[in-house]
Amino acid sequence: MWVEAGGLLTAIGYAGSNNLVRVGFKGSNAMTGAVVTLAVNFIVIWTLTLFIVPWHAFQFSLFWIFIIDGVFTQALGRLLKFISIDRLGAARAGAILGATPIFSIMGAVLIRGERLTYLIFSGAMLIVIGLVVLSGGARGGRVRLKDLIFPLAAALLFGLSPNLRKFGLQILPYPLLAAAVTSTTSLCTLLVSSRLVERGRFAITKRSLVYFILAGLCTAVALPVYYYSLSLGDVVVLGPLANTGGFFSVLIARLCMSKEENITGRLWLGSLAVVAGATAIFLH
Repeated sequence: MWVEAGGLLTAIGYAGSNNLVRVGFKGSNAMTGAVVTLAVNFIVIWTLTLFIVPWHAFQFSLFWIFIIDGVFTQALGRLLKFISIDRLGAARAGAILGATPIFSIMGAVLIRGERLTYLIFSGAMLIVIGLVVLSGGARGGRVRLKDLIFPLAAALLFGLSPNLRKFGLQILPYPLLAAAVTSTTSLCTLLVSSRLVERGRFAITKRSLVYFILAGLCTAVALPVYYYSLSLGDVVVLGPLANTGGFFSVLIARLCMSKEENITGRLWLGSLAVVAGATAIFLH
C-alpha cells in the first residue's frame, strides 16, 4: 500500500511541476526553469538529509550510481522534458512521457530478469496507442515529428532510471541521501552544460521565478518519496504508477490552466489510454 501511494504521490508532484514550469516559461526558457527547480531541490533535500541521515553514510564510494543517474536522467532528462513542455504544452508533453513505463519494463526484463506477463504486454500496447492518439493533434494544428523526439527521449532516460536507482539503493540504503546526491549531480551538470549550449542563457522574471520555485518544491517532495517507495517495492509496480503523471497533467491543466492549454477530447482519450496501460502493468 505504501509503495502504491508513493507512486501516485510522485506522479501528482511531477504533474504539478510540469504545469507550473509551463506557466513560468513566459519571460523565461527551459534551461532557466531546469536550473531553478534543481536548485530548489538541492536546498530542500540536502537540508533534510543533513538532519536525518547518519554521518557514517556519507561515503563517496557509495554515490557513483546516483551520480550517473543524476547526469543522464535528472539533468539531461529534465531539460528534454522542459523543452517538450515548451513546444507541446504541459498536458500533451506529460502524457507522452507516459511511455516511460515501457522503457522501465524493458530494463527490468532485460537487465533485472523480471518476467513479462500478458498484462504487462497489454499495458505497453495501450500506452503506445495512447501516444499515437496524442500525436494526431496539437495546439493550432498537427504535432511536428521532430517535437515528439524530445518527450520520447526524456521517457527513455526516465524509464532506465528506476532500474539504475534500484541497484544503487542496494549499495546505499539511504533513499534521502540518494535523492540529495542525484539532485546535486543534476544541478552541477546543468550549470556546466548551460555554458556550452547556444540557447543556454538565463532569462528570468519575478513571475517566472515564483512559478519555478513552486515547481521545484513539488519535485523536492516527489523525488524523495519516489526513492523511499523504490527501496520498498519493485520497479514493475512503482514505475507505471509513478508515470501516471500524464493523466494528472491533463487534469491539472483542465482545472487550473484552461487559458494556457487547449485540452481536446483527443488529448483526453490518449491520456486515458496511457493511464489504462499503466494500470494494466500494475495489475500484472
